[in-house]
Amino acid sequence: MSRRIGQVVSDRYVLAELIGKGGHSEVYRALDRQGGPNVAVKVLQDEFAGNEEYSVRLVREHRVRRRGSA
Repeated sequence: MSRRIGQVVSDRYVLAELIGKGGHSEVYRALDRQGGPNVAVKVLQDEFAGNEEYSVRLVREHRVRRRGSA
């Protein structure tokens, strides 16, 4: 079990289940504490979390995905 299970992200989403893992990040199924639908939350692995380059990549990826789903 991942040590992140149960952590709250953005004061809203509770990480419930690890559903994927890549070279730099992990993806969790997260429960919305405000009653919305479950979502997927991508979290950088600890060794990359302080690295600005990876943080910028994650934000850029998020923006591209949002534009594609609008």
